[in-house]
Amino acid sequence: MSGAAILQALLRIWPTDRLSVADRGLREGLLYAQMSVDGVLEDGPL
Repeated sequence: MSGAAILQALLRIWPTDRLSVADRGLREGLLYAQMSVDGVLEDGPL
């Protein structure tokens, strides 16, 4: 419930019509992106 209150407050400050949710950590996403750029991964980031 507290997370929803934080999200509501943030959306009041920065209104947007789009929201992305990640089920993995930021560092993992950055690692996948860098591996993709370096050609280590055949597919793009998940």
